[in-house]
Amino acid sequence: MRRLLNHPIIKDNLPILAIVGGYLFALYAVLSIYGIRDRLLLTFYYDEFARLSVVCSCVFFLFHVLKRTYKPYVTSRSIAGFLTVFLLAAVFNSAFASYKQAMPRIKAFCWDAALMRLDNLLHFGHHPWRLLEPILSYPRLVRALDLLYIGWFVFLFLSCLWMAWSRRRHLRLCFFISFLLIWTLLGSGLSTLFSSAGPCYYAHAVPGADNPYAPLMKKLNDIDKSFPLNAVHNQAGLWDAARQNIWLRFGGISAMPSIHLAMATVYALLAFNVRRWLGVVFFGNLILTQVGSVILGWHYAVDGYAGILLALLIWLTVARLVKHAA
Repeated sequence: MRRLLNHPIIKDNLPILAIVGGYLFALYAVLSIYGIRDRLLLTFYYDEFARLSVVCSCVFFLFHVLKRTYKPYVTSRSIAGFLTVFLLAAVFNSAFASYKQAMPRIKAFCWDAALMRLDNLLHFGHHPWRLLEPILSYPRLVRALDLLYIGWFVFLFLSCLWMAWSRRRHLRLCFFISFLLIWTLLGSGLSTLFSSAGPCYYAHAVPGADNPYAPLMKKLNDIDKSFPLNAVHNQAGLWDAARQNIWLRFGGISAMPSIHLAMATVYALLAFNVRRWLGVVFFGNLILTQVGSVILGWHYAVDGYAGILLALLIWLTVARLVKHAA
């Protein structure tokens, strides 16, 4: 058994399989307890994801063929690593989306008012979006932040694909374990504990209360008329889907902590492990993502702060454990 567990392919992928398997079991148990296990809709294959994976992998191999460095990637270890990520991606994403969309039935949004007050307190009596309000005078800048924010999904796909093929096995394992812990512990666990909808949904989450984000949402809607914003349309679509009980592949509403900022932190840490200048670029991306999350109404500032700090803690802990187990 020890010899089997020490096999390179097993060591590379068993922790990933174990976390995903444990997550699926935990979700089924929780949803069963609340009598909504029918909300766990698992998908084992996405056509778009498969096509993009093949195309990007071909580009990846073409690059290494031209450099004559492709041979290390044509091994059973490398191919098994890629297939593990490829086969688990759709399952994990659909499980996460299922739970996220079921969360309001497990615990209603109840933390928005407290998070709003905490934001106000930490920023010396100001709502963070008010401190960033001058940005709203530049619609093109708001549009750029909106595109960067939605571009997070591109970084997500490319980083997973890159690490799936990576020969740096310790970095690969650190990335995927951190990735899974962020999405499971933070995106499902803490998001349930601190159930909140976010500033854009404040009027729905805290009905009848003064809404300090109403002016922000009005300004974003005004900008959207001239410079279409993904945030405005996606926020409306997510709320309509939740209200009509429509399952979405990337659906669900939660604010605290911000997985957007947690993963932006991981992108930066990953980049610093590759090239210092690349790390600086992605650190800049992290700062802009934090600004975008606030000025676009997706998150309270503290959601981002929590996501960043917890992601950093997870990465450093995992990196130490992976190094110790090597």
